[in-house]
Amino acid sequence: MNKDTIMMGVLVAASFLLAAGVWGIIPPMMASHWNIAGEVDGFAPKALILLMTPVMMLAFVGLFRILPKIDPYKENIAEFRGVYDKVFVAILAFLFYIYLLTIAWNLGYAFDMTKLLVLGFAALFYIIGWALAKTKRNWFLGVRTPWTLSSEKVWGKTHRLAANLFIWLGTLTIASLFYRPEVSFGIVVGGAVAVVIWLFIYSYSEFKREHSR
Repeated sequence: MNKDTIMMGVLVAASFLLAAGVWGIIPPMMASHWNIAGEVDGFAPKALILLMTPVMMLAFVGLFRILPKIDPYKENIAEFRGVYDKVFVAILAFLFYIYLLTIAWNLGYAFDMTKLLVLGFAALFYIIGWALAKTKRNWFLGVRTPWTLSSEKVWGKTHRLAANLFIWLGTLTIASLFYRPEVSFGIVVGGAVAVVIWLFIYSYSEFKREHSR
């Protein structure tokens, strides 16, 4: 069992232990959603909020174990398995981070939820960018379009571009913290959507270029 697998287990166990530890002191209805200004605009029963994230994290660990075994390109995953493992650790850490913020808020701690959420997304964008630069062709991790999955060359070109775009998006997300919350969330959501659309179009155009020669 490697360090990344152990870290996943620690994060999942910590989430369940945290839920058990705060169960008796959290109000029956918990703040569960915040608007762009960082104001609470949604509530849900504590059983749902406290258990949903730990269960989701546990499900991710199950996926982590299964996906490499059923991927048609499983031999490629073996070549970047260390990166693959760290991506799953990052996803679990991100979920746990959001979980901690939610619990802290409901315990009465005051902080700027919007800025802390945006910081979390910025970190996630950086990690995605780092990982995409190192992925090999597979069906579950990366920019998986019909054209990247059909061509090793298109996969490589698309993922080099994707890595740069997500790193730039992370940097832009950090810079947005100096502006209004609407700007930050616009960049997080709009930027991510724009990057995905751009990569979809780019992979198609590169595939057409490759097969037009």
